Amino acid sequence: MSSSSPLAPPASSLLHVLTHPLKGLAHGLTYGTKIRAPHAFVMTFLFKSEMSLADKFKRIAKLTFLHARNLAAFVAIYKFIIATLRLTSTSSAHKVPPGHPAKQWHALVAGGMGGWIVWSHYNAVNYQIVLYLISRIVVALVRVLARKRVLPFSNFSFKPTYPWLAAGTWAVVMWLFEFHAETLHGSLADSMRYLYHDSNTLSTALKDFAPSWPSIATILAISLQNKGRFLHLFDLSRRL
Repeated sequence: MSSSSPLAPPASSLLHVLTHPLKGLAHGLTYGTKIRAPHAFVMTFLFKSEMSLADKFKRIAKLTFLHARNLAAFVAIYKFIIATLRLTSTSSAHKVPPGHPAKQWHALVAGGMGGWIVWSHYNAVNYQIVLYLISRIVVALVRVLARKRVLPFSNFSFKPTYPWLAAGTWAVVMWLFEFHAETLHGSLADSMRYLYHDSNTLSTALKDFAPSWPSIATILAISLQNKGRFLHLFDLSRRL
């Protein structure tokens, strides 16, 4: 007969409360650095030409660290909370592997608490990540409702309605940019200003009408991969 009480959490579960958040912390730092550093590098050198070289690299380092730190903190907090809640759900904990929420509401609670602690502090990185997630969860929630046969979402499938989503999204964002640009996220407004307004200033120089050398090199490389079928690269309906 086992000496342990059926209500007592197993030692392995207690161990997960410590080990899973620590490993999640490391993964968050690694992934946050990997995903933010290239983005910060490109955006800084593209839109912060007034900065000195030293200030540009300081900005890149700051944005990269902020993203990596916050992502690492959130992963650690989330995994700590779901591992702790798992200890209180001994009846259902054995049904799912360690590191996963034992019940659906565990994920909601852990995500909400982690979101409040980490992402609720307003700054450019946090705001951008929240905006990034909002669009994706709206589409995902619509798919969940369709899967559960909730009207009117169950009457439509994603692929046939996607063209309307794409057209409507671009219609609204272009209207906002042209007439209410101050309401858009800073990096989005900078990107759109470069694309649509900076291109209004022309000169007789050939460079005004030519892509950058990296762009030309990319087109040539993809053309070679497609066996020289250059025109196929500009067929918008094709996947390369």
